[in-house]
This record gives sequence, C-alpha cells and structure tokens, in this order.
Amino acid sequence: MSFVLREYFPSAPPLLCPPLFLPSSLPMTSSDLFAAFRWWLVLVAIGTAAVPLAHWLFGRLPDKGYAFSKMLGLLLASYVFLAGR
Repeated sequence: MSFVLREYFPSAPPLLCPPLFLPSSLPMTSSDLFAAFRWWLVLVAIGTAAVPLAHWLFGRLPDKGYAFSKMLGLLLASYVFLAGR
C-alpha cells in the first residue's frame, strides 16, 4: 500500500504513506498479554459490581438487566472519576 501511495502521490506526507512493517504489528509479549488480562479482570469486576443496580433498573427485561451491567458499571465508574477531578 505504501508503494502504491508513493507512486501516485510522491510528495505526500509520511502519514499518508505508512510503512509496511509497523512496530505495533509485532506479536504481543507476555507483559502485554498480562496487561490485557488485567484490564479484562477490571472490566469483569466493574460489571459484576453493577449487576444489582442493573437488575433494579432493568428488572423487567428477560435477562433482568445483566446485558447492561458492564455498560452501566463503566458509565458509573467514568462518572465517579470525572466528578472526582
């Protein structure tokens, strides 16, 4: 892709002509996997903490609000951190 862009737009800035090999395309290291796993655990914990509130708000739905628990938890956590600034 980079070669094609350079062929048609030789004076294009480098942002329009990305290199074919990016450092972000390297495989994940074990520390990256551990960081992703920690974020997943945090999201699960926030969603689990918000289940009672979701059940109270969306109790009439067939799943009793479980589908909205993570979104509600993230919304509340974001609000708390934003209000605490």
